[in-house]
Amino acid sequence: MERHAGNRLGICDVCSSKDAKYTCPRCGVNSCSLGCSQQHKKELECDGLRQRSSYIPLNSFNADNLHEDILFFDEVTRCKDGCFRDKIRNNSRFLQDLPPHLSRLRYAAAQRKIRLLFLPQHFTAHKENTTFLNWQNRKLHWRIKFVFPADGKSFDEAKALEQLSLDRILPKYVDNTSTDFNAKLIQEQIPSYASLGLDGIAVLMKMEKYPGKTPKYHKLDISASIKNNLENKLVIEHPVFTVIPTSDLEKYEIAKPEEENRWQRGREMQQAAREQNSRIEPPHHNHDVGNNENNGDDDDDDDGPPEEIPTSRSLLFGTDFSDSDTEETPPTKQRRPNSETNNVIQQHTNSLESNVPTSSCFKSGPLAFNLN
Repeated sequence: MERHAGNRLGICDVCSSKDAKYTCPRCGVNSCSLGCSQQHKKELECDGLRQRSSYIPLNSFNADNLHEDILFFDEVTRCKDGCFRDKIRNNSRFLQDLPPHLSRLRYAAAQRKIRLLFLPQHFTAHKENTTFLNWQNRKLHWRIKFVFPADGKSFDEAKALEQLSLDRILPKYVDNTSTDFNAKLIQEQIPSYASLGLDGIAVLMKMEKYPGKTPKYHKLDISASIKNNLENKLVIEHPVFTVIPTSDLEKYEIAKPEEENRWQRGREMQQAAREQNSRIEPPHHNHDVGNNENNGDDDDDDDGPPEEIPTSRSLLFGTDFSDSDTEETPPTKQRRPNSETNNVIQQHTNSLESNVPTSSCFKSGPLAFNLN
């Protein structure tokens, strides 16, 4: 049975000749067919997706709006459950050790005075990062992204050796005299740079984690190698180089020379602080009166043997349990009982005295036996 929606939706708002069958969730335009629906999206620049954040007055809120909100909450729940089931998105390396290959890569970068950080494993930049360390020759191969903001294009170098200089990589982007077919295809996409040459461009690198509102950039040396250009700099995943015409250099805030080696200076200050702390010797407390260099001038309280501190057994039973008077006990550091300890001992002693029966076999104390 064919469904007729003319009574409810009226005439099609696009062709105005047939009964409408569909309503756009985004703009509410009624259409009769797929062609009319696509035409209204093209004319009104509508994507056809429901605008869930639109405000609806309470007096205009109906059952259809309630049903849409319920569907929205169901979709959010499904998305949340999907994230919990996703092993990649549900786990991160925060406060965890890096995998061996990434740990070795970071260590190799640190040996070159490059601070290398990694994003979580489900980030696109981390998945696309092809930087690796060649264990045979101990050389780093960097993934470098060249951004050309004048034409809004970017190109990646998947495995650029660290010894390569920028003036050996950039000619295929800015030298229109090149006969390479691939270089011609690239230069067609960036016509603003094709005829500039190496003398007409400047290469910048953004300062990562800069606290200011306006970003600052490092100006790189085109004739230097990638290794030398990345020295004393912070790199997140892989380097991103911005190529601009020299005429646009004043539009960017370039880091000052004292800010270039900020990370390296911080490392040197931390190392100096650790060395200074290691040279500070802890104070030695000399308890031997005979070896005291002050000869008792300032230590009036240490003239003589230390005061004998009663133990808990002597306080409980009032007797000495040593085998002989001449027995030497090893010197032990005893703590003087505080007031709380004395109270506990006194309560325990009183309980013992109250529980001992009065008999002729006892003399004066609760545990002093009459052996006569």
